[in-house]
Amino acid sequence: MIDIYQNVLTEDVLSVIEQDFMFNFAQRKWMSSSLVWDPGIKNFISGSCVFCKVEPHIKNLIAVQLKNKIPEHDPETEELHMQYYVWQKDSGISWHNDTGRRIAATLYLNKNWSIDFGGLFVWEDVYAENPLQAFVPKYNSMIVNDDTTWHMVTPIATLAPENRMTIQMFITNKDIK
Repeated sequence: MIDIYQNVLTEDVLSVIEQDFMFNFAQRKWMSSSLVWDPGIKNFISGSCVFCKVEPHIKNLIAVQLKNKIPEHDPETEELHMQYYVWQKDSGISWHNDTGRRIAATLYLNKNWSIDFGGLFVWEDVYAENPLQAFVPKYNSMIVNDDTTWHMVTPIATLAPENRMTIQMFITNKDIK
């Protein structure tokens, strides 16, 4: 299952996110995909993606505006996780599905992103005439997938003029960390 949405957040919330992202750059609380991601998700990927948790008050602002786009979750048994991701040059994710995460979503934050910069979301649609589909990141758009959808993120071009910025969201069972 793949759903794609355009213009998902208001300009006010996007402005708060941009300010919070900049604030977080000054903090030393970022993790690296090179250190914590399973090696199988980084096959043939040489770059590193850095990420940090979205604080609860920002997470709540975002969740309110996305409530009709992300499936509901039961707060008793499930949790909505949100993290800022900075996709650096040569970073990406190999072919995988999101086992253990009932829903995953990517919110794109770059105002000007070209197909030439890489970072495309590629997925398999077994029902389509051409089963491999691709989405070029577009500002304030979001792609939502379930845990059975096989997908990847193509590497960010070495000469891309900027990092790819996203918010990654996952709905997981509270028993899964």
